[in-house]
Amino acid sequence: MWQTLKKILVIAAEFPPMGGPGVQRTAKFVKYLSRQGYHPVVITKEYQGGLKDYSLLQDLGEYSRYDLPGHDWVNGKGLLGRIKNIIATRLFIPDADTFWYRKHRQRILDIINKENIEWVYTTSYPYSDHLIGLYAKTRCSNIKWIVDFRDEWTNNPYHKSQWHKKARWFIEKKMERAVLGNCDYLITNTPFMLENFIDDVPELENKSTYIPNGYDEEDFQLYQLKNQNNSKFKIIYVGSLYGRRIPDYFFEAIKELHSELVVTPETMEIEFIGHYNQKRMNRYIEDFNLHGMMTVKEYMPHDQLLESVGYANALLLIEREKNFYTGKIFEYLKMGVPILATVPIDGAAASVIYETGTGAVVDAEDVPGIKNAVRKLYEGWKENQIIYHPKEEAIRTYSRESQTKQLIQCFEKIR
Repeated sequence: MWQTLKKILVIAAEFPPMGGPGVQRTAKFVKYLSRQGYHPVVITKEYQGGLKDYSLLQDLGEYSRYDLPGHDWVNGKGLLGRIKNIIATRLFIPDADTFWYRKHRQRILDIINKENIEWVYTTSYPYSDHLIGLYAKTRCSNIKWIVDFRDEWTNNPYHKSQWHKKARWFIEKKMERAVLGNCDYLITNTPFMLENFIDDVPELENKSTYIPNGYDEEDFQLYQLKNQNNSKFKIIYVGSLYGRRIPDYFFEAIKELHSELVVTPETMEIEFIGHYNQKRMNRYIEDFNLHGMMTVKEYMPHDQLLESVGYANALLLIEREKNFYTGKIFEYLKMGVPILATVPIDGAAASVIYETGTGAVVDAEDVPGIKNAVRKLYEGWKENQIIYHPKEEAIRTYSRESQTKQLIQCFEKIR
Protein backbone atom coordinates (compact mmCIF):
# COMPACT_ATOMS: atom_id res chain seq x y z
CA MET A 1 0.00 0.00 0.00
CA TRP A 2 2.77 2.42 0.85
CA GLN A 3 3.97 2.40 -2.76
CA THR A 4 1.00 4.67 -3.57
CA LEU A 5 1.66 7.14 -0.71
CA LYS A 6 3.47 10.44 -1.07
CA LYS A 7 7.15 9.89 -0.36
CA ILE A 8 9.36 12.19 1.67
CA LEU A 9 13.10 11.58 1.65
CA VAL A 10 14.54 12.19 5.13
CA ILE A 11 18.31 12.67 5.22
CA ALA A 12 19.54 12.31 8.80
CA ALA A 13 22.97 10.96 9.64
CA GLU A 14 21.81 10.84 13.28
CA PHE A 15 18.90 8.41 13.50
CA PRO A 16 17.96 5.39 15.65
CA PRO A 17 19.43 3.09 16.79
CA MET A 18 21.74 5.99 17.57
CA GLY A 19 20.64 7.42 20.91
CA GLY A 20 20.66 10.86 22.46
CA PRO A 21 18.31 13.83 22.32
CA GLY A 22 19.36 14.88 18.80
CA VAL A 23 17.74 11.91 17.07
CA GLN A 24 14.29 12.15 18.62
CA ARG A 25 12.95 15.09 16.62
CA THR A 26 13.59 13.30 13.33
CA ALA A 27 12.44 9.92 14.61
CA LYS A 28 9.11 11.34 15.80
CA PHE A 29 8.57 13.17 12.50
CA VAL A 30 9.07 9.86 10.69
CA LYS A 31 6.68 8.09 13.06
CA TYR A 32 3.83 10.55 12.58
CA LEU A 33 4.39 11.22 8.87
CA SER A 34 3.66 7.54 8.29
CA ARG A 35 0.30 8.01 10.07
CA GLN A 36 -0.67 11.06 8.05
CA GLY A 37 -0.66 9.50 4.59
CA TYR A 38 3.05 9.86 3.79
CA HIS A 39 5.80 7.31 3.36
CA PRO A 40 9.15 8.43 4.79
CA VAL A 41 12.29 7.13 3.09
CA VAL A 42 15.19 7.58 5.50
CA ILE A 43 18.82 7.83 4.45
CA THR A 44 21.07 7.55 7.48
CA LYS A 45 24.56 6.57 8.51
CA GLU A 46 25.20 2.97 9.41
CA TYR A 47 25.50 2.80 13.21
CA GLN A 48 29.13 2.46 14.27
CA GLY A 49 29.45 3.69 17.83
CA GLY A 50 28.33 6.11 20.50
CA LEU A 51 25.03 6.21 22.35
CA LYS A 52 22.55 3.51 21.34
CA ASP A 53 18.81 3.33 22.06
CA TYR A 54 16.83 0.52 20.41
CA SER A 55 13.66 1.64 22.15
CA LEU A 56 13.43 4.53 19.67
CA LEU A 57 13.15 2.02 16.80
CA GLN A 58 10.09 0.31 18.20
CA ASP A 59 7.38 2.73 17.11
CA LEU A 60 8.67 4.36 13.94
CA GLY A 61 5.76 3.07 11.89
CA GLU A 62 5.98 2.04 8.26
CA TYR A 63 8.95 3.56 6.48
CA SER A 64 11.88 2.61 4.27
CA ARG A 65 15.51 3.18 5.12
CA TYR A 66 18.95 3.07 3.57
CA ASP A 67 21.87 2.67 5.99
CA LEU A 68 24.96 3.92 4.19
CA PRO A 69 28.35 2.93 5.62
CA GLY A 70 30.80 5.49 6.90
CA HIS A 71 33.88 5.74 9.04
CA ASP A 72 33.44 6.61 12.70
CA TRP A 73 35.90 9.36 13.54
CA VAL A 74 34.48 10.52 16.86
CA ASN A 75 33.65 7.52 19.08
CA GLY A 76 36.94 5.66 19.14
CA LYS A 77 38.64 4.64 22.36
CA GLY A 78 42.18 5.04 23.61
CA LEU A 79 44.87 7.34 22.28
CA LEU A 80 44.15 6.61 18.61
CA GLY A 81 40.45 7.30 19.14
CA ARG A 82 41.22 10.64 20.79
CA ILE A 83 43.55 11.64 17.94
CA LYS A 84 40.94 10.76 15.32
CA ASN A 85 38.29 12.70 17.24
CA ILE A 86 40.51 15.79 17.39
CA ILE A 87 41.27 15.58 13.66
CA ALA A 88 37.60 15.13 12.74
CA THR A 89 36.19 17.86 14.98
CA ARG A 90 38.94 20.41 14.31
CA LEU A 91 39.84 19.89 10.66
CA PHE A 92 36.90 18.34 8.80
CA ILE A 93 34.58 20.96 7.28
CA PRO A 94 31.78 21.37 8.14
CA ASP A 95 31.87 18.34 10.47
CA ALA A 96 33.05 14.77 10.92
CA ASP A 97 30.49 13.46 8.37
CA THR A 98 31.88 15.36 5.41
CA PHE A 99 33.43 12.23 3.87
CA TRP A 100 30.23 10.25 4.41
CA TYR A 101 28.41 12.95 2.43
CA ARG A 102 30.99 13.07 -0.34
CA LYS A 103 31.23 9.30 -0.62
CA HIS A 104 27.49 8.71 -0.99
CA ARG A 105 26.09 11.80 -2.72
CA GLN A 106 25.82 10.08 -6.12
CA ARG A 107 24.21 7.04 -4.48
CA ILE A 108 21.66 9.35 -2.89
CA LEU A 109 20.78 10.79 -6.30
CA ASP A 110 20.18 7.23 -7.49
CA ILE A 111 17.88 6.62 -4.51
CA ILE A 112 15.93 9.81 -5.29
CA ASN A 113 15.34 8.60 -8.85
CA LYS A 114 14.58 5.02 -7.80
CA GLU A 115 12.04 6.06 -5.16
CA ASN A 116 10.48 8.84 -7.30
CA ILE A 117 11.09 11.37 -4.55
CA GLU A 118 9.24 14.68 -4.70
CA TRP A 119 10.13 16.14 -1.30
CA VAL A 120 13.43 16.12 0.58
CA TYR A 121 13.87 16.95 4.26
CA THR A 122 17.37 17.44 5.72
CA THR A 123 18.12 18.04 9.36
CA SER A 124 21.21 19.15 11.23
CA TYR A 125 23.35 18.48 13.17
CA PRO A 126 25.46 17.32 11.29
CA TYR A 127 25.47 20.13 8.75
CA SER A 128 26.72 17.68 6.12
CA ASP A 129 23.08 16.52 5.88
CA HIS A 130 22.22 19.89 4.37
CA LEU A 131 25.13 19.68 1.92
CA ILE A 132 23.62 16.43 0.65
CA GLY A 133 20.33 18.26 0.18
CA LEU A 134 22.12 21.07 -1.65
CA TYR A 135 23.85 18.59 -3.94
CA ALA A 136 20.53 16.89 -4.73
CA LYS A 137 18.66 20.17 -5.25
CA THR A 138 21.18 21.49 -7.77
CA ARG A 139 20.98 18.26 -9.78
CA CYS A 140 17.31 17.31 -9.45
CA SER A 141 15.31 20.42 -10.28
CA ASN A 142 11.97 18.69 -9.70
CA ILE A 143 12.44 18.08 -5.94
CA LYS A 144 11.27 20.42 -3.21
CA TRP A 145 13.69 20.75 -0.33
CA ILE A 146 13.04 21.66 3.32
CA VAL A 147 15.98 22.45 5.60
CA ASP A 148 15.52 21.95 9.37
CA PHE A 149 18.06 23.45 11.78
CA ARG A 150 17.87 21.91 15.26
CA ASP A 151 20.79 24.19 16.15
CA GLU A 152 22.23 27.22 14.40
CA TRP A 153 25.30 26.88 12.22
CA THR A 154 27.71 29.79 11.92
CA ASN A 155 25.73 31.82 14.45
CA ASN A 156 25.78 28.99 17.02
CA PRO A 157 26.92 30.53 20.32
CA TYR A 158 28.61 27.29 21.32
CA HIS A 159 30.81 27.51 18.22
CA LYS A 160 31.86 31.11 18.64
CA SER A 161 34.22 30.29 21.50
CA GLN A 162 36.02 27.52 19.59
CA TRP A 163 39.20 28.58 17.81
CA HIS A 164 38.87 26.05 15.00
CA LYS A 165 35.34 27.28 14.24
CA LYS A 166 36.56 30.87 14.11
CA ALA A 167 39.39 29.89 11.76
CA ARG A 168 37.05 28.36 9.21
CA TRP A 169 34.06 30.65 9.72
CA PHE A 170 34.18 32.15 6.21
CA ILE A 171 34.24 28.71 4.57
CA GLU A 172 31.26 27.49 6.58
CA LYS A 173 29.42 30.77 6.09
CA LYS A 174 29.67 30.28 2.34
CA MET A 175 28.28 26.74 2.71
CA GLU A 176 25.46 27.99 4.92
CA ARG A 177 24.54 30.75 2.48
CA ALA A 178 24.41 28.23 -0.37
CA VAL A 179 22.06 25.99 1.62
CA LEU A 180 19.78 28.87 2.61
CA GLY A 181 19.80 30.33 -0.89
CA ASN A 182 18.76 27.10 -2.59
CA CYS A 183 16.30 25.51 -0.17
CA ASP A 184 12.58 25.85 -0.79
CA TYR A 185 11.68 26.22 2.87
CA LEU A 186 13.49 26.77 6.17
CA ILE A 187 12.48 25.41 9.58
CA THR A 188 14.23 26.25 12.83
CA ASN A 189 13.87 25.02 16.38
CA THR A 190 13.16 28.37 18.06
CA PRO A 191 11.80 31.78 17.02
CA PHE A 192 15.10 33.37 18.04
CA MET A 193 17.03 31.15 15.64
CA LEU A 194 14.55 31.94 12.89
CA GLU A 195 14.96 35.65 13.48
CA ASN A 196 18.75 35.33 13.19
CA PHE A 197 18.52 33.46 9.89
CA ILE A 198 16.10 36.01 8.43
CA ASP A 199 18.31 38.89 9.56
CA ASP A 200 21.12 37.23 7.62
CA VAL A 201 19.04 36.24 4.57
CA PRO A 202 15.91 38.47 4.36
CA GLU A 203 14.52 36.52 1.39
CA LEU A 204 13.72 33.69 3.82
CA GLU A 205 11.02 35.68 5.58
CA ASN A 206 8.15 34.36 3.46
CA LYS A 207 9.38 30.79 3.22
CA SER A 208 10.28 29.88 6.76
CA THR A 209 8.86 29.04 10.17
CA TYR A 210 9.88 27.52 13.46
CA ILE A 211 8.69 24.20 14.88
CA PRO A 212 9.91 23.55 18.41
CA ASN A 213 10.80 20.16 19.79
CA GLY A 214 8.09 18.36 21.70
CA TYR A 215 6.94 15.25 23.51
CA ASP A 216 5.20 12.11 22.30
CA GLU A 217 1.93 11.37 24.08
CA GLU A 218 2.39 7.65 23.44
CA ASP A 219 5.70 7.61 25.31
CA PHE A 220 3.79 8.57 28.44
CA GLN A 221 1.06 5.92 28.33
CA LEU A 222 2.83 3.87 31.01
CA TYR A 223 4.47 6.80 32.77
CA GLN A 224 3.73 7.06 36.47
CA LEU A 225 4.72 9.53 39.15
CA LYS A 226 6.37 7.56 41.93
CA ASN A 227 7.58 10.41 44.13
CA GLN A 228 4.81 10.26 46.74
CA ASN A 229 6.86 8.29 49.26
CA ASN A 230 10.22 9.98 48.76
CA SER A 231 12.04 10.41 52.06
CA LYS A 232 14.22 13.06 50.44
CA PHE A 233 13.40 15.94 48.09
CA LYS A 234 14.73 14.70 44.76
CA ILE A 235 15.95 16.98 41.95
CA ILE A 236 16.76 15.26 38.64
CA TYR A 237 18.67 16.68 35.68
CA VAL A 238 18.55 14.87 32.33
CA GLY A 239 20.79 15.76 29.43
CA SER A 240 24.23 16.92 28.40
CA LEU A 241 26.71 19.37 29.87
CA TYR A 242 29.00 21.14 27.42
CA GLY A 243 30.25 24.56 26.44
CA ARG A 244 28.46 27.20 28.49
CA ARG A 245 25.83 24.73 29.70
CA ILE A 246 27.34 24.14 33.12
CA PRO A 247 25.81 23.37 36.55
CA ASP A 248 28.23 25.54 38.57
CA TYR A 249 25.70 28.23 39.55
CA PHE A 250 23.11 25.67 40.59
CA PHE A 251 25.70 23.77 42.63
CA GLU A 252 26.84 27.00 44.30
CA ALA A 253 23.23 27.67 45.34
CA ILE A 254 22.94 24.14 46.78
CA LYS A 255 26.28 24.53 48.56
CA GLU A 256 25.07 27.72 50.25
CA LEU A 257 21.75 26.12 51.26
CA HIS A 258 23.70 23.19 52.65
CA SER A 259 26.04 25.44 54.66
CA GLU A 260 22.98 27.23 56.05
CA LEU A 261 21.51 23.81 57.00
CA VAL A 262 18.39 24.48 54.93
CA VAL A 263 19.10 21.19 53.13
CA THR A 264 21.34 18.24 54.03
CA PRO A 265 22.21 14.88 52.49
CA GLU A 266 19.45 13.45 54.67
CA THR A 267 16.79 15.72 53.20
CA MET A 268 17.82 16.32 49.56
CA GLU A 269 19.03 14.18 46.68
CA ILE A 270 20.35 15.43 43.33
CA GLU A 271 20.58 13.06 40.39
CA PHE A 272 22.21 13.71 37.00
CA ILE A 273 21.34 11.30 34.18
CA GLY A 274 23.37 11.41 30.99
CA HIS A 275 26.67 10.81 29.26
CA TYR A 276 29.23 12.72 31.36
CA ASN A 277 32.93 12.91 32.06
CA GLN A 278 33.02 11.08 35.39
CA LYS A 279 36.17 12.84 36.58
CA ARG A 280 34.49 16.17 36.01
CA MET A 281 31.38 15.10 37.91
CA ASN A 282 33.50 13.85 40.81
CA ARG A 283 35.23 17.22 40.88
CA TYR A 284 31.84 18.94 41.18
CA ILE A 285 31.03 16.74 44.16
CA GLU A 286 34.32 17.71 45.80
CA ASP A 287 34.26 21.41 44.96
CA PHE A 288 30.65 22.01 46.05
CA ASN A 289 30.54 19.60 49.00
CA LEU A 290 27.87 17.38 47.48
CA HIS A 291 28.98 14.15 49.15
CA GLY A 292 26.03 11.96 50.01
CA MET A 293 23.69 14.29 48.14
CA MET A 294 24.54 13.89 44.46
CA THR A 295 24.52 10.77 42.28
CA VAL A 296 25.33 10.35 38.59
CA LYS A 297 23.68 7.77 36.34
CA GLU A 298 24.81 6.84 32.84
CA TYR A 299 22.73 7.52 29.73
CA MET A 300 19.82 5.08 29.56
CA PRO A 301 17.27 4.11 26.88
CA HIS A 302 14.30 6.43 26.61
CA ASP A 303 11.74 4.07 28.17
CA GLN A 304 13.99 3.43 31.18
CA LEU A 305 14.64 7.15 31.51
CA LEU A 306 10.93 7.92 31.87
CA GLU A 307 10.65 5.32 34.63
CA SER A 308 13.59 6.85 36.54
CA VAL A 309 12.34 10.41 36.19
CA GLY A 310 9.03 9.42 37.77
CA TYR A 311 10.73 9.64 41.17
CA ALA A 312 11.58 13.34 40.82
CA ASN A 313 10.11 16.10 42.97
CA ALA A 314 11.62 18.74 40.69
CA LEU A 315 13.30 18.71 37.28
CA LEU A 316 16.37 20.85 36.68
CA LEU A 317 16.88 22.68 33.39
CA ILE A 318 20.21 24.37 32.62
CA GLU A 319 20.83 26.67 29.64
CA ARG A 320 22.77 29.92 29.34
CA GLU A 321 22.01 30.71 25.70
CA LYS A 322 18.89 32.72 24.88
CA ASN A 323 18.22 31.01 21.55
CA PHE A 324 18.12 27.44 22.87
CA TYR A 325 15.34 25.38 24.44
CA THR A 326 17.42 22.27 25.34
CA GLY A 327 16.05 18.95 24.19
CA LYS A 328 14.39 17.73 27.38
CA ILE A 329 12.24 20.73 28.27
CA PHE A 330 9.21 19.46 26.35
CA GLU A 331 9.23 16.03 27.94
CA TYR A 332 9.65 17.76 31.29
CA LEU A 333 6.30 19.45 30.58
CA LYS A 334 4.52 16.08 30.66
CA MET A 335 6.16 14.66 33.78
CA GLY A 336 3.86 16.27 36.30
CA VAL A 337 6.45 17.89 38.57
CA PRO A 338 7.76 21.48 38.78
CA ILE A 339 10.62 22.54 36.52
CA LEU A 340 13.45 24.61 37.96
CA ALA A 341 14.62 26.43 34.84
CA THR A 342 17.99 28.16 35.25
CA VAL A 343 17.89 29.90 31.87
CA PRO A 344 17.95 33.41 30.35
CA ILE A 345 14.69 34.93 31.59
CA ASP A 346 13.92 36.45 28.19
CA GLY A 347 14.95 33.40 26.17
CA ALA A 348 13.30 30.52 24.33
CA ALA A 349 13.20 28.07 27.25
CA ALA A 350 11.78 30.65 29.65
CA SER A 351 8.97 31.47 27.24
CA VAL A 352 7.85 27.83 27.23
CA ILE A 353 7.81 27.65 31.06
CA TYR A 354 5.84 30.91 31.31
CA GLU A 355 3.37 29.80 28.64
CA THR A 356 2.70 26.40 30.21
CA GLY A 357 2.91 27.36 33.90
CA THR A 358 5.18 24.42 34.59
CA GLY A 359 7.77 25.84 36.95
CA ALA A 360 10.11 28.56 38.15
CA VAL A 361 12.37 30.59 35.88
CA VAL A 362 15.61 32.02 37.27
CA ASP A 363 18.47 33.57 35.35
CA ALA A 364 21.14 30.93 34.77
CA GLU A 365 23.82 32.87 36.71
CA ASP A 366 21.62 34.23 39.53
CA VAL A 367 22.80 32.20 42.52
CA PRO A 368 20.56 34.01 45.09
CA GLY A 369 17.58 33.56 42.78
CA ILE A 370 18.33 29.86 42.32
CA LYS A 371 18.64 29.49 46.11
CA ASN A 372 15.24 31.08 46.65
CA ALA A 373 13.61 28.92 43.98
CA VAL A 374 15.09 25.71 45.40
CA ARG A 375 14.11 26.74 48.93
CA LYS A 376 10.52 27.42 47.84
CA LEU A 377 10.23 24.09 46.04
CA TYR A 378 11.81 22.21 48.93
CA GLU A 379 9.70 23.85 51.62
CA GLY A 380 6.54 23.32 49.58
CA TRP A 381 7.36 19.62 49.36
CA LYS A 382 8.14 19.44 53.07
CA GLU A 383 4.85 21.13 54.00
CA ASN A 384 2.95 19.06 51.42
CA GLN A 385 1.79 22.22 49.64
CA ILE A 386 0.75 22.18 45.97
CA ILE A 387 2.75 24.83 44.14
CA TYR A 388 2.45 23.33 40.66
CA HIS A 389 -0.35 24.57 38.38
CA PRO A 390 0.36 23.52 34.77
CA LYS A 391 -1.75 24.74 31.86
CA GLU A 392 -2.68 21.50 30.13
CA GLU A 393 -4.05 23.07 26.96
CA ALA A 394 -0.83 24.99 26.39
CA ILE A 395 1.22 21.85 27.02
CA ARG A 396 -0.73 19.91 24.36
CA THR A 397 0.44 22.28 21.62
CA TYR A 398 3.89 20.74 21.98
CA SER A 399 2.88 17.19 21.11
CA ARG A 400 4.96 15.51 18.38
CA GLU A 401 1.80 14.66 16.41
CA SER A 402 0.76 18.32 16.35
CA GLN A 403 4.22 19.36 15.22
CA THR A 404 4.30 16.79 12.42
CA LYS A 405 1.09 18.33 11.10
CA GLN A 406 2.92 21.66 11.03
CA LEU A 407 5.74 20.03 9.06
CA ILE A 408 3.23 18.64 6.54
CA GLN A 409 1.78 22.14 6.10
CA CYS A 410 5.27 23.32 5.15
CA PHE A 411 5.55 20.62 2.49
CA GLU A 412 2.10 21.47 1.13
CA LYS A 413 3.09 25.12 0.78
CA ILE A 414 5.92 24.30 -1.63
CA ARG A 415 4.44 21.48 -3.72
